[in-house]
Amino acid sequence: MLAAPLLFLLILNFCTEIKAQSKGNEQANVEKLKTLYSLFSETYKNSTDKGVKYAEEALQLASETGNKFIQVKADIYIGKNATRERNIGRAKKCFAEAVDLSRQMKNEFLEAESSLGYSIFLGYALNRPDSALMMANKSYSLGISLNDSTLIQSSSYYLVVFNRMNNDPVNAIAASKNALRLCANNPLLKGSIYSELVFIYTDFGNLKEAIKYYNLALQYSDYTKSGIQLAGMANKIASIEGQELNTVLQYRRKAIDIYSNLKEPFGVGYTYNLIGMDYLQAGITNEAVNYFKKAINTLEPMNSRQHLAFANSNLAAAYIKMGLFDQAEKPIQNALRLGREINDKLALSDAYKTAAQYYRKTGKIDKAINNLNIAEQYAREIKNANFLKDIYDEFSICYEAKEDSKKALAYLKLKNEIADTLQKQSSRKAYIEMMVKYETNHTKEEILKAKQNISELEKESGRKSFLFWFVIAGGVISVSVLSLFYRKKIFRLVNFYREIKHKPFRDRRGDKSAVKIMENGNSENRTENGELYVRIRHELNKLMEEEKKYLDPELTLSETARILNTNTAYLSKVINEQGEMNFNNYINRYRIEEAKALLESGKQDFLTFEGIGKSCGFLSRSSFNKAFKKFTNLTPSEYVAGRNKTP
Repeated sequence: MLAAPLLFLLILNFCTEIKAQSKGNEQANVEKLKTLYSLFSETYKNSTDKGVKYAEEALQLASETGNKFIQVKADIYIGKNATRERNIGRAKKCFAEAVDLSRQMKNEFLEAESSLGYSIFLGYALNRPDSALMMANKSYSLGISLNDSTLIQSSSYYLVVFNRMNNDPVNAIAASKNALRLCANNPLLKGSIYSELVFIYTDFGNLKEAIKYYNLALQYSDYTKSGIQLAGMANKIASIEGQELNTVLQYRRKAIDIYSNLKEPFGVGYTYNLIGMDYLQAGITNEAVNYFKKAINTLEPMNSRQHLAFANSNLAAAYIKMGLFDQAEKPIQNALRLGREINDKLALSDAYKTAAQYYRKTGKIDKAINNLNIAEQYAREIKNANFLKDIYDEFSICYEAKEDSKKALAYLKLKNEIADTLQKQSSRKAYIEMMVKYETNHTKEEILKAKQNISELEKESGRKSFLFWFVIAGGVISVSVLSLFYRKKIFRLVNFYREIKHKPFRDRRGDKSAVKIMENGNSENRTENGELYVRIRHELNKLMEEEKKYLDPELTLSETARILNTNTAYLSKVINEQGEMNFNNYINRYRIEEAKALLESGKQDFLTFEGIGKSCGFLSRSSFNKAFKKFTNLTPSEYVAGRNKTP
């Protein structure tokens, strides 16, 4: 009798002990997670190896116990360090997981933090500024929503960076104004924003503005963790075209002094290589050779193979220019070997291009072309337009040497097409004018002009308003008078008007009144117009689909009507019937389909979005983006990103 209750008590006691033990283990795990979180997020901020070790341990334990908060924090920490270590796969996995988990938790702060980390990874590690900009914008928006000054300031700075990297100086300047306002009390970020402005203006050859912001950035040099950024700016300013060699060398020496004081031999070697290129461009080949050798000697102890490859390629190019072909062979082989060892496609493309020049100069044209084919393949894979332009130029010279004028001309055309997508000196001035408008307030003259325009618009509006009411009043009076004498005809005219009000009407038979045409010739007119519409529609489709006239950026409705030997009213009617759209939308639809085809084919991946837009008939990147968004509900970058995700 006592056995059953005793057994029950034993089982109950056992379950209680198990539950208590489980609760104890759970509490122990919580405490351990807190300790690990504290270790990797605070204690070991400056000790990467230890920090990552504790973060990895915390990530595993958080995954097992379902603690998503610490999972996200650990993922962000590991992702940041993996980005610095160029561990692309690990960084991408961590950031993607962090963003996904934070969204599941509906934790806006964690989503903002992980989005910002992901944007930095996308921009710097993957060189995808479009995607990086989207993530930075997300972080900025969430930061504003949370009113978190740290997130707002950091993300506003990266909006400047990624707009610059995305070759969008106008938005970069606008973002810099906003960031400077937000970071007014943050000297570190303020100095970094001034540095970005240096890079923006140097990219477009505006020496005056670049130096202005360089001097402003110098004021905040004490707050930077190192002077490396200042040295980078000095080198960037030296790279602006059109300067005297002595001015260029002055900034190069500033960079070398900073790198030397910081005991950064890599920076010194890197700058030596740049000085060699400056001398080579100036035609002072002996000095160029000396500095390329200095760069190689400085970089070799650090085994910086990518930059060693470039220095060797440059040294070979200098020897080739001097006609010392025997001495060029060794640095070419060194450049190719170093590029292969690290599988650096940029360095390999450069080395194969230099090898092609060597073979062409020594009369081995077929070997030169073979090397150019390899160089082109690598340049296409990394989408480097500048390299492709130079490679196609070299192709053209080689085929000209082979007396194959057809191929020489074809490669010259390819070179020029790519050159059109790169910023030329004439377009730089226009860009800078736009940027200055974003950077400065309207002048008094501009305000006065705006007021005058408003005044003119008001006068024009008044004139149109008067004319409108005058016509309405006249129409009412006319209808009233006519209705007394011609009631029956008025009703017939009204019916006729209802019938034709949406159709273009053209009387080709003299001075017949509308009433007579209605009574005698309606069926004939409809037949004539119908045949005319069919002809216009057929010829319009041929003009667009076969001749691709929409690629002409200057194409207008009147010009198209002239080509089709008709008038704008008939043409507008045909276009409206085909898709209920106006002429601009009709043309842009064809242009966007052309752009989509280019993006999907991958043939012009090395072109910028602006270049693709212009090749499809758009006059500017903004008009291309606006039309693309209208017809696809996506920006070009979002469209490409979606296409890349599709298996």
